Amino acid sequence: LITVPCCAACNSAFASEDEYFRLVLSSLLGRSPAGDQIWERKVVPRSIKRLPADVDQILHSCKDVTLETENGPTEAVAFRVDPDRMYRYAVRLTKGLLAHHFPDYDYTATTFDVRPISHTKKNLDELATYRDMLKYDERGDAVFRYRYGLTDTRASGMWLFVFYDTIEILVCH
Repeated sequence: LITVPCCAACNSAFASEDEYFRLVLSSLLGRSPAGDQIWERKVVPRSIKRLPADVDQILHSCKDVTLETENGPTEAVAFRVDPDRMYRYAVRLTKGLLAHHFPDYDYTATTFDVRPISHTKKNLDELATYRDMLKYDERGDAVFRYRYGLTDTRASGMWLFVFYDTIEILVCH
């Protein structure tokens, strides 16, 4: 694991955010077998106890939908997530990886743009050009993969996160 030094108070202050993010991401359709294991071993037993209000909010927002896929329509269940929490997590993750890969990079005045990327052929084709210019790293077996890079001037950067092979999040700064 990549760790970033911080005090216990800061570390524990984000525990519920981390748990919420894991709950949302590991519940998605098409997740990797690693996502299945996280769901069964960590999310279901922990989240119900630690995040009862969040689990309740997600369950009450569930609705049946039909997704258009390459293989035709597929029935699924959609639910609402808190976009602010997802944004905060993605920014915190980016800052941690900046500290890991570029320890001298000062992101204190940096603004971050976070965008979830739908797995459509059009979106993936548009990202291909950028993706191939970025460095690659991963953690776990189909748990977390990411591409990253800074511009030559180091004034901005791009991060592409893939969780459980099912969702991509683009962060630019």
